[in-house]
Amino acid sequence: MLCRLKLHAALSTYTVVFLSLVLIFISLMQTYGLGVNIQSKGVGLLQVFSSVAVLVCSLLMDKNDYSSQSEKMYSCASKLGELKQKSHPHVHAEEFL
Repeated sequence: MLCRLKLHAALSTYTVVFLSLVLIFISLMQTYGLGVNIQSKGVGLLQVFSSVAVLVCSLLMDKNDYSSQSEKMYSCASKLGELKQKSHPHVHAEEFL
């Protein structure tokens, strides 16, 4: 679970970075007139949808806070491990039965 949340946080960050870089690249191409169809309405539409995707991804990442959840789960797992180690000798002595 811990690895999955860290992976999810990393992939979310990479997605936002990639979309931001694409938007910057398209803006630079438009500024310098590079590319054949860079001034088309389709490119503008792509920029708007990419901007919305960056906004949504950023808001989801901020809301979910995967790194904090990951740390909390790790803390709980460590406490359970300690409890298991403390109770393990008593199991064989049949004190719980």
